[in-house]
Amino acid sequence: MARDRGRNRGRGNNRGRSNRRGQNRRRSSRRQSSRRRGGSSLSMPIVGVSLLFTLVVALLVALAMWPKSGEVQRAACALIVDRTGSSMDPKTRSSYESRAFATIEGCREIKSRMVVFYFDSESAKLQPASESQPFTLFRPETRRESTGTKIVSSAMARARESVTNVFSQDSGRGRGSDIVTAIDLASQDLNSLANKDSVEEKYLVILTDGYQTGPAISMKGTFKDEDVPTKELLDKVRDYSLIPDLNGTRVSFVGVGGGVTSTKDQVPEWYEAKVSAFWQEFVEAGGGRLCAYRVEASSLPGQC
Repeated sequence: MARDRGRNRGRGNNRGRSNRRGQNRRRSSRRQSSRRRGGSSLSMPIVGVSLLFTLVVALLVALAMWPKSGEVQRAACALIVDRTGSSMDPKTRSSYESRAFATIEGCREIKSRMVVFYFDSESAKLQPASESQPFTLFRPETRRESTGTKIVSSAMARARESVTNVFSQDSGRGRGSDIVTAIDLASQDLNSLANKDSVEEKYLVILTDGYQTGPAISMKGTFKDEDVPTKELLDKVRDYSLIPDLNGTRVSFVGVGGGVTSTKDQVPEWYEAKVSAFWQEFVEAGGGRLCAYRVEASSLPGQC
């Protein structure tokens, strides 16, 4: 019996050791399983980040290869604003400003780049209306059309702002309105812009009453009666080498006609006819075409 009890104790000890070994194996298995599960959970974010990075790179490559689109520039435009004493009348100023905005819209429609100038009664003959010109009034090539549209909208806003700034300035203390010199200088800038942009269409709009009253070249001093030929004044312009290069340029005079004298009398019809004829000859002498000559113009810049 003693031997039986010894054998039973040995078997119990063996079963105990076997149970402990089984428990140890189960604990080890659970730890390994836990480590495996833990490793899997850590690898998931890494895979997600890698996938996201790949998608971003692919998107950037696609955007870089996306073709650009835009509008083709057709023309170059220039606007001259007469800011001498004649434009100080509120009604005249409002009309000029409205016509200037219409010119900007028209130059946008023909897909141009545009410059705006003004002249006043001071010694400066022609001044740029903005330091940020020329204004790009066509949609440049961009990969997103909305980006190009925003560029055009911004340029048009700056062009309108330049016009508003011109009319907010004083007209100066000097006397006279040297339109001839202003056109000559503006034509040089317009030709330079057209050559730089490799376009042939050129448009020039002048907002003025049309009365040339400069110290050297004066309609009042020349057209003393209706028998004086316009050639006499045009010859003076040639003598001063002020015939502009308007070759291929479409020219429009807006605001002309219907003027009054210093005594508030209506300007005689024969005098208005002389003024109109002179500008027609002046433009043709420079190689340009006179598309519009009137107080108001229905379409700007003038097409002809």
